[in-house]
Amino acid sequence: MHKIEVDTKSWTIRELLEMYKSDSLAMDIPVQRGVVWDNKARSLYIHSVLLGILAVQPPFVFSRHIGHHTDSSIWSSYSVLDGKQRLTTLIAFANDEFRLVGLTDQPEIEGLDLSAKKYTELSASLIQQFLDTSVVCTVVTDPTAKQEDIIFTRLNNNKSMSAIDRIRPQCKATISIVDFINRNSTIFHVMFNSKQLLRKPEFEIVLKSLMMLAGEQGLSSSQMLIFAKNLQSDADLADIEFVYQRALRLHEELSASQPDSKSFISNKAVFLALIPYLNNRELSDEQLKSCIGKLLTERLAEFKTGSSHSPTGDTLNLRMRIVSECL
Repeated sequence: MHKIEVDTKSWTIRELLEMYKSDSLAMDIPVQRGVVWDNKARSLYIHSVLLGILAVQPPFVFSRHIGHHTDSSIWSSYSVLDGKQRLTTLIAFANDEFRLVGLTDQPEIEGLDLSAKKYTELSASLIQQFLDTSVVCTVVTDPTAKQEDIIFTRLNNNKSMSAIDRIRPQCKATISIVDFINRNSTIFHVMFNSKQLLRKPEFEIVLKSLMMLAGEQGLSSSQMLIFAKNLQSDADLADIEFVYQRALRLHEELSASQPDSKSFISNKAVFLALIPYLNNRELSDEQLKSCIGKLLTERLAEFKTGSSHSPTGDTLNLRMRIVSECL
Protein backbone atom coordinates (compact mmCIF):
# COMPACT_ATOMS: atom_id res chain seq x y z
CA MET A 1 0.00 0.00 0.00
CA HIS A 2 1.58 3.27 -1.12
CA LYS A 3 2.16 6.14 1.30
CA ILE A 4 -0.72 8.57 1.72
CA GLU A 5 0.05 12.19 0.80
CA VAL A 6 -1.90 14.69 2.92
CA ASP A 7 -2.22 18.47 2.56
CA THR A 8 -4.26 21.15 4.32
CA LYS A 9 -6.20 23.78 2.39
CA SER A 10 -8.60 26.58 3.19
CA TRP A 11 -11.51 27.11 0.84
CA THR A 12 -14.46 29.46 1.13
CA ILE A 13 -18.00 28.12 0.98
CA ARG A 14 -18.31 29.99 -2.32
CA GLU A 15 -15.39 28.00 -3.74
CA LEU A 16 -16.81 24.69 -2.48
CA LEU A 17 -20.17 25.49 -4.08
CA GLU A 18 -18.44 26.30 -7.38
CA MET A 19 -16.48 23.03 -7.20
CA TYR A 20 -19.73 21.12 -6.69
CA LYS A 21 -21.53 22.93 -9.52
CA SER A 22 -18.66 22.19 -11.90
CA ASP A 23 -18.80 18.46 -11.02
CA SER A 24 -15.28 18.48 -9.63
CA LEU A 25 -16.51 17.66 -6.10
CA ALA A 26 -18.36 14.35 -5.62
CA MET A 27 -20.38 13.42 -2.57
CA ASP A 28 -20.23 9.66 -2.76
CA ILE A 29 -17.45 7.16 -2.67
CA PRO A 30 -18.98 3.63 -2.62
CA VAL A 31 -18.75 3.28 1.19
CA GLN A 32 -20.22 6.74 1.88
CA ARG A 33 -23.55 6.86 3.68
CA GLY A 34 -26.60 8.86 2.61
CA VAL A 35 -27.98 12.19 3.83
CA VAL A 36 -29.07 11.59 7.43
CA TRP A 37 -29.25 15.03 9.07
CA ASP A 38 -32.75 16.37 9.68
CA ASN A 39 -33.65 20.05 9.23
CA LYS A 40 -32.92 20.90 12.87
CA ALA A 41 -29.37 19.54 12.62
CA ARG A 42 -28.87 21.30 9.29
CA SER A 43 -30.26 24.57 10.70
CA LEU A 44 -27.91 24.50 13.69
CA TYR A 45 -24.95 23.99 11.37
CA ILE A 46 -25.95 26.95 9.19
CA HIS A 47 -26.42 29.00 12.36
CA SER A 48 -22.86 28.05 13.39
CA VAL A 49 -21.60 29.24 10.01
CA LEU A 50 -23.36 32.59 10.38
CA LEU A 51 -22.14 32.93 13.97
CA GLY A 52 -18.59 32.58 12.67
CA ILE A 53 -17.69 29.54 14.77
CA LEU A 54 -17.01 27.15 11.89
CA ALA A 55 -13.30 27.27 12.67
CA VAL A 56 -13.82 25.18 15.83
CA GLN A 57 -15.53 22.40 13.83
CA PRO A 58 -13.60 19.38 12.46
CA PRO A 59 -12.08 19.89 8.99
CA PHE A 60 -13.62 18.47 5.86
CA VAL A 61 -11.63 15.55 4.47
CA PHE A 62 -11.44 15.10 0.70
CA SER A 63 -9.61 12.70 -1.56
CA ARG A 64 -8.08 14.31 -4.64
CA HIS A 65 -7.53 12.40 -7.86
CA ILE A 66 -5.31 13.91 -10.55
CA GLY A 67 -5.23 13.30 -14.30
CA HIS A 68 -4.18 14.96 -17.54
CA HIS A 69 -6.25 16.36 -20.38
CA THR A 70 -5.29 15.62 -23.98
CA ASP A 71 -3.45 18.97 -24.06
CA SER A 72 -1.36 17.79 -21.05
CA SER A 73 -3.06 20.23 -18.66
CA ILE A 74 -3.86 18.81 -15.22
CA TRP A 75 -7.38 18.17 -13.91
CA SER A 76 -8.37 17.38 -10.34
CA SER A 77 -11.51 15.79 -8.94
CA TYR A 78 -12.40 15.62 -5.25
CA SER A 79 -14.53 13.18 -3.25
CA VAL A 80 -15.85 13.66 0.28
CA LEU A 81 -14.35 11.27 2.84
CA ASP A 82 -15.63 13.13 5.88
CA GLY A 83 -18.08 16.01 6.14
CA LYS A 84 -20.82 14.88 3.74
CA GLN A 85 -23.64 15.92 6.10
CA ARG A 86 -22.10 19.38 6.53
CA LEU A 87 -21.35 19.86 2.83
CA THR A 88 -24.77 18.69 1.62
CA THR A 89 -26.26 21.08 4.20
CA LEU A 90 -24.31 24.04 2.76
CA ILE A 91 -25.34 23.10 -0.79
CA ALA A 92 -29.01 22.54 0.08
CA PHE A 93 -29.22 25.83 1.99
CA ALA A 94 -27.58 27.79 -0.84
CA ASN A 95 -30.11 26.20 -3.21
CA ASP A 96 -33.03 27.38 -1.03
CA GLU A 97 -34.06 23.79 -0.33
CA PHE A 98 -34.98 24.24 3.35
CA ARG A 99 -35.92 26.84 5.93
CA LEU A 100 -34.04 27.27 9.19
CA VAL A 101 -35.87 25.64 12.09
CA GLY A 102 -35.35 25.13 15.82
CA LEU A 103 -33.41 28.38 16.35
CA THR A 104 -35.84 30.08 18.77
CA ASP A 105 -33.48 29.69 21.74
CA GLN A 106 -30.32 30.39 19.75
CA PRO A 107 -28.45 33.73 19.71
CA GLU A 108 -29.74 36.31 17.25
CA ILE A 109 -27.52 37.37 14.37
CA GLU A 110 -27.50 41.00 13.28
CA GLY A 111 -30.30 41.45 15.81
CA LEU A 112 -32.52 39.05 13.86
CA ASP A 113 -34.21 35.78 14.70
CA LEU A 114 -33.37 33.60 11.69
CA SER A 115 -36.13 31.05 12.33
CA ALA A 116 -38.04 30.08 9.17
CA LYS A 117 -35.59 31.96 6.94
CA LYS A 118 -34.38 30.59 3.63
CA TYR A 119 -31.02 31.48 2.09
CA THR A 120 -32.49 34.04 -0.30
CA GLU A 121 -34.36 35.68 2.60
CA LEU A 122 -31.15 36.55 4.44
CA SER A 123 -29.76 40.06 4.26
CA ALA A 124 -27.17 40.78 1.57
CA SER A 125 -24.48 41.13 4.25
CA LEU A 126 -25.31 37.71 5.76
CA ILE A 127 -25.29 36.05 2.35
CA GLN A 128 -21.89 37.60 1.68
CA GLN A 129 -20.63 36.45 5.08
CA PHE A 130 -21.94 32.94 4.41
CA LEU A 131 -20.22 32.68 1.01
CA ASP A 132 -16.94 34.18 2.24
CA THR A 133 -16.66 31.87 5.26
CA SER A 134 -13.48 29.80 5.07
CA VAL A 135 -13.42 26.12 5.95
CA VAL A 136 -10.38 24.01 6.72
CA CYS A 137 -10.01 21.00 4.43
CA THR A 138 -7.67 18.05 4.68
CA VAL A 139 -6.86 16.73 1.20
CA VAL A 140 -5.55 13.21 0.58
CA THR A 141 -3.94 12.99 -2.87
CA ASP A 142 -4.55 9.96 -5.11
CA PRO A 143 -5.47 7.39 -2.46
CA THR A 144 -6.39 3.91 -3.64
CA ALA A 145 -10.00 2.73 -3.17
CA LYS A 146 -8.77 0.60 -0.26
CA GLN A 147 -7.11 3.59 1.38
CA GLU A 148 -10.32 5.63 0.96
CA ASP A 149 -12.24 2.84 2.68
CA ILE A 150 -9.75 2.76 5.58
CA ILE A 151 -9.76 6.54 6.01
CA PHE A 152 -13.58 6.69 5.93
CA THR A 153 -13.88 3.87 8.48
CA ARG A 154 -11.32 5.38 10.86
CA LEU A 155 -12.85 8.87 10.64
CA ASN A 156 -16.29 7.46 11.45
CA ASN A 157 -15.12 5.01 14.11
CA ASN A 158 -16.78 6.77 17.07
CA LYS A 159 -19.71 8.37 15.23
CA SER A 160 -23.33 7.38 15.63
CA MET A 161 -24.11 5.42 12.46
CA SER A 162 -26.76 2.93 11.43
CA ALA A 163 -25.89 -0.75 11.24
CA ILE A 164 -25.90 -0.75 7.43
CA ASP A 165 -23.61 2.31 7.31
CA ARG A 166 -21.13 0.36 9.43
CA ILE A 167 -21.52 -2.78 7.32
CA ARG A 168 -21.03 -1.05 3.95
CA PRO A 169 -17.27 -0.32 4.37
CA GLN A 170 -16.65 -3.92 5.53
CA CYS A 171 -18.32 -5.53 2.51
CA LYS A 172 -15.79 -6.63 -0.12
CA ALA A 173 -18.47 -6.40 -2.83
CA THR A 174 -19.53 -2.81 -2.07
CA ILE A 175 -18.28 -1.42 -5.40
CA SER A 176 -20.05 -4.17 -7.35
CA ILE A 177 -23.27 -3.59 -5.41
CA VAL A 178 -23.11 0.18 -5.94
CA ASP A 179 -22.59 -0.39 -9.69
CA PHE A 180 -25.62 -2.72 -9.64
CA ILE A 181 -27.69 -0.04 -7.85
CA ASN A 182 -26.73 2.55 -10.46
CA ARG A 183 -27.68 0.19 -13.31
CA ASN A 184 -31.05 -0.61 -11.76
CA SER A 185 -32.05 2.80 -10.42
CA THR A 186 -35.60 2.58 -11.84
CA ILE A 187 -36.75 -0.13 -9.44
CA PHE A 188 -35.46 1.81 -6.43
CA HIS A 189 -37.56 4.82 -7.44
CA VAL A 190 -40.57 2.50 -7.18
CA MET A 191 -39.37 1.02 -3.90
CA PHE A 192 -38.51 4.31 -2.14
CA ASN A 193 -39.65 7.92 -2.35
CA SER A 194 -37.21 10.72 -3.15
CA LYS A 195 -36.73 11.67 0.51
CA GLN A 196 -35.95 8.07 1.48
CA LEU A 197 -33.45 7.75 -1.37
CA LEU A 198 -31.35 10.54 0.13
CA ARG A 199 -30.46 8.12 2.94
CA LYS A 200 -29.17 5.53 0.42
CA PRO A 201 -31.35 2.58 1.50
CA GLU A 202 -30.66 0.65 -1.71
CA PHE A 203 -27.51 -1.06 -0.41
CA GLU A 204 -29.36 -2.71 2.47
CA ILE A 205 -32.20 -4.05 0.31
CA VAL A 206 -29.74 -5.46 -2.25
CA LEU A 207 -27.67 -7.12 0.47
CA LYS A 208 -30.82 -8.67 1.98
CA SER A 209 -31.93 -9.78 -1.49
CA LEU A 210 -28.61 -11.56 -1.97
CA MET A 211 -29.07 -13.21 1.43
CA MET A 212 -32.54 -14.41 0.40
CA LEU A 213 -31.10 -15.95 -2.76
CA ALA A 214 -28.41 -17.63 -0.69
CA GLY A 215 -31.03 -19.14 1.64
CA GLU A 216 -29.85 -17.30 4.74
CA GLN A 217 -31.94 -17.96 7.85
CA GLY A 218 -32.66 -14.46 9.11
CA LEU A 219 -31.71 -10.93 8.10
CA SER A 220 -30.50 -9.38 11.35
CA SER A 221 -27.69 -6.83 11.44
CA SER A 222 -25.21 -9.38 12.78
CA GLN A 223 -26.16 -11.85 10.03
CA MET A 224 -25.84 -9.13 7.40
CA LEU A 225 -22.35 -8.26 8.65
CA ILE A 226 -21.16 -11.88 8.47
CA PHE A 227 -22.69 -12.31 5.01
CA ALA A 228 -21.22 -9.01 3.74
CA LYS A 229 -17.72 -9.87 4.96
CA ASN A 230 -17.86 -13.19 3.11
CA LEU A 231 -19.00 -11.69 -0.20
CA GLN A 232 -16.19 -11.55 -2.72
CA SER A 233 -15.29 -8.33 -4.54
CA ASP A 234 -16.19 -9.99 -7.86
CA ALA A 235 -19.47 -11.42 -6.56
CA ASP A 236 -21.74 -12.72 -9.33
CA LEU A 237 -24.86 -10.53 -9.35
CA ALA A 238 -26.44 -12.10 -12.46
CA ASP A 239 -29.25 -13.80 -10.51
CA ILE A 240 -30.16 -10.72 -8.53
CA GLU A 241 -30.11 -8.69 -11.74
CA PHE A 242 -32.58 -11.17 -13.26
CA VAL A 243 -34.78 -10.95 -10.15
CA TYR A 244 -34.88 -7.16 -10.09
CA GLN A 245 -35.55 -6.83 -13.82
CA ARG A 246 -38.32 -9.43 -13.58
CA ALA A 247 -39.83 -7.70 -10.54
CA LEU A 248 -39.85 -4.37 -12.36
CA ARG A 249 -41.49 -5.95 -15.42
CA LEU A 250 -44.22 -7.55 -13.28
CA HIS A 251 -44.75 -4.25 -11.44
CA GLU A 252 -45.23 -2.42 -14.75
CA GLU A 253 -47.69 -5.04 -16.04
CA LEU A 254 -49.68 -5.08 -12.79
CA SER A 255 -49.74 -1.28 -12.66
CA ALA A 256 -51.09 -1.14 -16.23
CA SER A 257 -53.92 -3.57 -15.42
CA GLN A 258 -54.56 -2.31 -11.86
CA PRO A 259 -53.51 1.36 -11.81
CA ASP A 260 -54.94 2.02 -8.33
CA SER A 261 -53.22 -0.89 -6.59
CA LYS A 262 -50.13 -0.49 -4.44
CA SER A 263 -46.93 -1.96 -5.84
CA PHE A 264 -45.57 -5.13 -4.22
CA ILE A 265 -42.08 -3.68 -4.73
CA SER A 266 -42.74 -0.91 -2.20
CA ASN A 267 -43.64 -3.46 0.48
CA LYS A 268 -40.19 -4.64 1.57
CA ALA A 269 -41.46 -7.67 3.53
CA VAL A 270 -43.42 -8.96 0.52
CA PHE A 271 -40.65 -8.14 -1.95
CA LEU A 272 -37.95 -9.96 0.02
CA ALA A 273 -40.16 -13.04 0.55
CA LEU A 274 -40.74 -13.18 -3.21
CA ILE A 275 -37.02 -13.07 -4.12
CA PRO A 276 -36.44 -16.86 -4.40
CA TYR A 277 -39.66 -17.26 -6.41
CA LEU A 278 -38.80 -14.40 -8.76
CA ASN A 279 -35.55 -16.25 -9.44
CA ASN A 280 -37.37 -19.49 -10.23
CA ARG A 281 -37.29 -19.71 -14.03
CA GLU A 282 -39.90 -22.51 -13.96
CA LEU A 283 -42.55 -20.13 -12.62
CA SER A 284 -44.27 -18.12 -15.33
CA ASP A 285 -44.89 -14.39 -15.06
CA GLU A 286 -48.65 -15.12 -15.02
CA GLN A 287 -48.24 -17.43 -12.03
CA LEU A 288 -46.25 -14.82 -10.18
CA LYS A 289 -48.71 -12.01 -10.96
CA SER A 290 -51.59 -14.16 -9.69
CA CYS A 291 -49.59 -14.94 -6.54
CA ILE A 292 -48.76 -11.27 -5.95
CA GLY A 293 -52.42 -10.34 -6.36
CA LYS A 294 -53.45 -12.85 -3.68
CA LEU A 295 -50.67 -11.71 -1.35
CA LEU A 296 -51.71 -8.06 -1.54
CA THR A 297 -55.46 -8.61 -1.31
CA GLU A 298 -55.83 -11.66 0.93
CA ARG A 299 -52.69 -12.37 2.95
CA LEU A 300 -50.97 -9.03 3.49
CA ALA A 301 -51.86 -8.76 7.19
CA GLU A 302 -49.89 -11.95 7.88
CA PHE A 303 -46.69 -10.23 6.71
CA LYS A 304 -46.89 -7.84 9.66
CA THR A 305 -45.79 -10.65 11.98
CA GLY A 306 -42.21 -10.11 13.16
CA SER A 307 -39.75 -7.43 12.06
CA SER A 308 -40.23 -6.13 8.53
CA HIS A 309 -36.60 -4.97 8.34
CA SER A 310 -34.65 -7.71 10.14
CA PRO A 311 -36.86 -10.81 10.23
CA THR A 312 -35.74 -13.99 11.98
CA GLY A 313 -35.51 -17.32 10.23
CA ASP A 314 -38.93 -18.35 11.60
CA THR A 315 -40.53 -15.16 10.24
CA LEU A 316 -38.89 -15.63 6.85
CA ASN A 317 -40.06 -19.25 6.67
CA LEU A 318 -43.61 -18.18 7.53
CA ARG A 319 -43.63 -15.52 4.82
CA MET A 320 -42.22 -17.86 2.21
CA ARG A 321 -44.82 -20.48 3.17
CA ILE A 322 -47.54 -17.86 2.56
CA VAL A 323 -46.05 -17.12 -0.87
CA SER A 324 -46.02 -20.87 -1.69
CA GLU A 325 -49.67 -21.18 -0.69
CA CYS A 326 -50.58 -18.30 -3.03
CA LEU A 327 -48.92 -19.92 -6.03
